[in-house]
Amino acid sequence: MVIVLLRILAVFAVVVLLPLEEPAVAQAGRRAALVVGISKYTHAPQLPNTANDAGAIAGALARLGFDVELLIDPNRPRLETAIRNLGRRSEGAEASVFYYAGHALEVSGQNLLVPAPAEIQSDRDLRFETVDLDTVLDSVSGRARVSLLILDSCRDNPFSKRLVASSRSIGLRGLGPIDAAAGTLIAFATAPGKTAEDGDSRNSPFTTALLHNIERPGLEIRRMLGDVRKEVREATGGRQLPWENSALEGDFYFKPPVAAAPAASKQNDQSTAPAATKQSDQSAALADPIAFQEALKATLQTALPGIAASDLEDTARLYGAERQNKAQAGSRERSLTWRSGGRDSAFAAEQGALEGCQIYYRNPCILIAVNNSIASIPPDGSWVGRSMSRVNYEGQFDPEQIPAVRAELRARKDVTEYLSAPGPKAVALHPWGRIFVSTGSADQRSAEADALKKCNDDPTRGGKDGPCLLYAIKNHVVLSSRIVGPREPAKTLLEAVKLVALAAAEEAYRNAIPSKVLAIEPEGGRWFYWDDAGSAGSIEHMALSLCQLVTKKPCILVAKNDLLVAPDPLEAILHDMEQVHYTGPYRLDMLPFLPRVSQEAARRFAQLPAPKALAMKALPPRYIDATGSTVAEAERKALLDCNQIAGTPCVLYAINNQVVLPQGKTAADP
Repeated sequence: MVIVLLRILAVFAVVVLLPLEEPAVAQAGRRAALVVGISKYTHAPQLPNTANDAGAIAGALARLGFDVELLIDPNRPRLETAIRNLGRRSEGAEASVFYYAGHALEVSGQNLLVPAPAEIQSDRDLRFETVDLDTVLDSVSGRARVSLLILDSCRDNPFSKRLVASSRSIGLRGLGPIDAAAGTLIAFATAPGKTAEDGDSRNSPFTTALLHNIERPGLEIRRMLGDVRKEVREATGGRQLPWENSALEGDFYFKPPVAAAPAASKQNDQSTAPAATKQSDQSAALADPIAFQEALKATLQTALPGIAASDLEDTARLYGAERQNKAQAGSRERSLTWRSGGRDSAFAAEQGALEGCQIYYRNPCILIAVNNSIASIPPDGSWVGRSMSRVNYEGQFDPEQIPAVRAELRARKDVTEYLSAPGPKAVALHPWGRIFVSTGSADQRSAEADALKKCNDDPTRGGKDGPCLLYAIKNHVVLSSRIVGPREPAKTLLEAVKLVALAAAEEAYRNAIPSKVLAIEPEGGRWFYWDDAGSAGSIEHMALSLCQLVTKKPCILVAKNDLLVAPDPLEAILHDMEQVHYTGPYRLDMLPFLPRVSQEAARRFAQLPAPKALAMKALPPRYIDATGSTVAEAERKALLDCNQIAGTPCVLYAINNQVVLPQGKTAADP
């Protein structure tokens, strides 16, 4: 009935408040959800499955006890109103869910949802036609105990060709990384910057997998998303890999485990006792250490069928002797185990075991036990590894993102002050959760060698479980590069980029049109490419100027077309662009960049009568002029018009015929 209604009213924003069915299990507290599906785009290719996806998810959430608002093909005001309402409905709730299926894009660091009537011809339209995902985060943050954002929205960006013509710094495919606040989990249909598939059947591959798993009882959400990831990867032949960013501080179940029934009477024959009673009796039996170890070995054999007999005995014995809070993880690919113990909480132990296991074995691991609880064997027998977000993190050094280590190590002074430390520096990490910092070395390679030596000489570890890895070089996390010794020059662009910036920079640059250059600010990791039909020298100038104007620091040139020009970007030349510092008379040849779309405005400014002002936007590059009865009036008008364009804040470039860019004025004089 709902699907028929949606087809009839597809040109409108359809809101359906689904009546709650009797939940299959008792729900602890109130639950709120907003489910959005956008299929019938007016000015973009339509998506055949998104309305189906949203309708199916809304039905599943209703069965799970959520108060669901279903929104199909909304315009921007209706979507914004529904988001505000979700925030109000989430206040004091046990859980809040926002699900979105439709077009979305990342531009200049903003993640934008695209309503059905959106008409985007250039970057100027983004502010008025799209909804920033931060609006959702701001609306629900801190209101419910658990906030979940599920984004099946990384379909290929249909506006990329229009936007590339007016914005030069970003990859315009899918969504970019998003930070999750405490108590929040954000699940993506695919990795940041990647493109997800809409699917050939009724639902997308991601939503199909989500529907297969969301109503399974007793499945904690992170384990559930691991199962979803495996199913999507297999269904798409490895082309799509769902990803999540979690800051949850406890467990969450869409459908909690079924409570154990009261103990059966002594007269009941054990072979015919209810399953819940058997489970209760088994839990009591596991309080005995010997019984627990036997049960753990049985689960290990099932989860890791290739585990050696000696490893099986050692793992069960050592885990039994480990201090609380503790956790046992395992690698399905290697049939080997990893544990952590003596942590601040059971959740911290779980994270430590899974993170250390993933670092050491190079694949997501499965959770087998936490304290005195042993994982249930999946009904279908498919154990799925959990990919840990802190292991996958590749941004700027942040103590909270360091995997495997204890909380007290993250709070250690040399760790908390590392980002602000000057000069050559590096951090080394071992999967045991041991971290070592090196600052004050004569050069960068010496800092890296010193950090690794400190870590490998750690007397606590005594060389067990392999060498340490470089965790950070200068301010950038490089764990995924798995550097264990003297760093070799990069052989590929991706290897070079990962030393100073996000891997997404390489993919965006690879998909840019010739001619092109890639510039990176190596301290902060911000990256910019310029693709144009101009000469190699001019586009190189454009990219480096843009990079320096936005970051306020000189940048390095990493690639020209398909040529890697900085195999060691940490030692590459910093290009301090003269035009960024220029303060003389207004001259066209000293403009930091002169995009074709701004040539006329740039030339016209020289002819305008004073008082006049010229405002500049670095990203996307724009020049906007204005005149007035006073200089202050001209400044205000130029900045106001310039800031109507979405992107970085505008700055005054020239007042009358004098360049004032180095002053960094973003507001008019009184």
